[in-house]
Formats: sequence, C-alpha cells, structure tokens
Amino acid sequence: MRTRLQIMLLASVAIVTFGSLASEAETITTTTTTVTTTTSGSENQVRASTVANKNRHCVMSLSQPDNLPVCFDTFTEAMATVTKGKITDAPADVRQAMRSQAFLNKMNPSGTKKIVDIKDKGASTPPASSNERIDVHVLTIWCDNNFTGCTFGDGSLSFSGPPCDDTLFTEPPEKTIPSMPSGWNDDFESFAGANECFAQVFEHTNFIGASLPFASRRGDLGVLNDQVSSIILQ
Repeated sequence: MRTRLQIMLLASVAIVTFGSLASEAETITTTTTTVTTTTSGSENQVRASTVANKNRHCVMSLSQPDNLPVCFDTFTEAMATVTKGKITDAPADVRQAMRSQAFLNKMNPSGTKKIVDIKDKGASTPPASSNERIDVHVLTIWCDNNFTGCTFGDGSLSFSGPPCDDTLFTEPPEKTIPSMPSGWNDDFESFAGANECFAQVFEHTNFIGASLPFASRRGDLGVLNDQVSSIILQ
C-alpha cells in the first residue's frame, strides 16, 4: 500500500512539474512572438516612411519659395509640370532620360551657356524685363549620383524660376536657394541645370563652407555628396 502511495505521489509531482514547464514554455513563446511582431512592424514603418519621402518626382518654384513641392509618380509628369507643358515626352525612368540626347537637348535648347567675365559683362545679353521673365525649368537634383534615384525609388526635385541669362559671375546672383527644402538638405549627389542655368553648390546654408565651381551639370559631387545645403544659379 505504501509503495502504491509513493508511486501515485511521484506521478502527481511529475504531472505538476510538466504542467509548469509547459506553461512557462508557452509564455516564452508568446512573449517572443509579440516582441518579434512589434520589431517587424517598426522596421516596416521606418521603411515605408523612407519610401514615401523619396520615391517620387517633385517640382518646386523659386519664385514662390514658401510653396511646398508638388510631387508626381513619374519623371514624365514632373517634367511636364516644371516646363509648363513644353516637355511632355520625357522618359519615365530618370536613368533613361539622362541618357537621352533628345531629352537633354530639350532641357538646354540653346546649347552651352556663354561664359563672360564680370568685367566684360557689358557684352552680354541684357536681362529681360520683369514682365517678360516667365518662369522656366532651371535645375533638377537627384538623391544619388549619375542622375539616379534613391535606394527605395527614383527621387528627384526640379526647380522652376526666372530664366538665366548668358553670363556667369553676375552680381547679385540671378537665383539662389539659401537652404534646401525639407528632405533634401545634405541628401543629394548629382544635378543638371536647364535652360542654360549653371549651379554652384555649397556645404552650408546661405552659401557658406566648401563649394564646387559653377557647372551646367555634375553626375557626382565628390566630397560634397550628401553635404550640400545651399545653391546659387547663374
């Protein structure tokens, strides 16, 4: 009888112990699953935010700097808007667009800008009067080098503004971007001027710090990749 009671007692202890272990294992599994799900959700939110900010093609006016950029799903739509319908057939893929000589010719229909020293600026074409200076496409920047988009999309930002004349080094500068729009400060690596506009990029806001000389386009900003905070256009 004593032996039977001992066996029953040991069996009861074993059942209770097994039940406790099973309960703890279930708790650990549930907790692990919850933590994993939460982490995954957070990562997805971060990635979605990045995609939403940089996988579209946006347009902004320098004549109305307080306006927010207007964004489009394709480069074609952005070009049609910034050129006011003059270029409606730009390739949707920016890589293809920047390899298309036909598109590049439309961006700069008059060819290379004439460079005139400031001392000889009297020989240049006089600027148009204010009522004749209709805004045109003046500059596009890309967040990656070689005029390509970001990790999660082909992001670009195009600016419209008064047209540039045929001189460089005029004072005061024809057009300025003293600080970059939200999402683009220290976050682009190539640019292309349009309608004979040249750009000079600066490391800090208000045209301070390291800079690169005026150029009609740069496929790589070198030491200033993802370091530009202001731009002068001539």
